[in-house]
Amino acid sequence: MLTKKAMKMFRNAAVVTLGLLATFAVHSGGEAAAGESAAVVTTQIVGAEADSVTELKAIEGEGYRVKVTELATSVGSPGHFLVVIEATSGYKVNTKFPHKLKLADAPSGLKLPKRLLKKKDGTFAGTKTFTFKVPVEASKAGNFSVKGKLKLSVCNEETCLIKKEKLKVVITAK
Repeated sequence: MLTKKAMKMFRNAAVVTLGLLATFAVHSGGEAAAGESAAVVTTQIVGAEADSVTELKAIEGEGYRVKVTELATSVGSPGHFLVVIEATSGYKVNTKFPHKLKLADAPSGLKLPKRLLKKKDGTFAGTKTFTFKVPVEASKAGNFSVKGKLKLSVCNEETCLIKKEKLKVVITAK
């Protein structure tokens, strides 16, 4: 039996590994056309880590990549999924732009405490990454699909790009 600390270290290592595998898959020919979602890597972590990432999606465009984690959680337990904007190819995430994530209505059995996330709800990690942490809670078991629209901006030395992307996340509650 693994301790809580060992399980947390395992989960963190798994998430980092997924990110590296997704990056490798995207850069080795698995990229999606701009505005399309592409399944890059699929894995499932079970047991004590029920609130774990189960799939990673990536959307790519000029100067940016958007990653969406998909969540496996327990009924009645709060969880979250992440929407991460990463600047690529000499671009930076525009810190002055009002980044926004708007989610559609939650399906029956799923609660989205916040359907509209604004820049103040996210966090910057340097100039290359911006992350929305979206809270969810399921009241019954099942697979739930949530669609959303993301508005983002990245800049390089010459120009700033403003983009809109459609997202879809799957939440699995057991």
